[in-house]
Amino acid sequence: MGILFGLPTDYRGYWPAAISYIGFFVAGFVCGIPVRGIYGAWRVVDAFAKDQTLKVNYGAHDGRGGMEFIGAALVRFAAVTLTEGVMIAWYILHTQWSRSRNPYVNLVLLFWATWPFIVSTFVLVAPCVRLHQRLERAKREEDDRLQDKIRAIESQVDNASSQQAETLLKRYEHYNERRVALDRMRTWPYGYSSKIKYGSIF
Repeated sequence: MGILFGLPTDYRGYWPAAISYIGFFVAGFVCGIPVRGIYGAWRVVDAFAKDQTLKVNYGAHDGRGGMEFIGAALVRFAAVTLTEGVMIAWYILHTQWSRSRNPYVNLVLLFWATWPFIVSTFVLVAPCVRLHQRLERAKREEDDRLQDKIRAIESQVDNASSQQAETLLKRYEHYNERRVALDRMRTWPYGYSSKIKYGSIF
């Protein structure tokens, strides 16, 4: 990056150039590790969502099947990536590179300034797509199961004795309440506080 952009004109001499290129290498190395980590996070969450033993807790207080902790972790990860991206973009756009008038260099400059924001958005959304699909499917299956229970009760209540009808009506109310709670369950694992935090950082 430093070689392509060209060191600023006041970075002349052996030591300024050497220290600058070492600095570019360290910055690239340190920034490269989280980018690799983003791929790792995506693979881990994807594998977690595909795990057949994963149980969705429909009554969880987070209103997201008990999966909000994943969304909160990814929001933190995306926020750190975004903050790092702002620092990179600020440095690149505020340094007087010697080849900054070259249109191809400007294109690469623009790419490096926007890339961290793209990566931050990716790590926030992409890992949770499979989990979102899993939660949607689980929610749909549970809703179908509850509907079958409610229909079964409706078919029995007309021919039941008064005592049986009372028991059936209690079960009917119970399953309806569960359906209402299930309807409130969100299928993206991001809580409102996490969204506000990320939005504020953005």
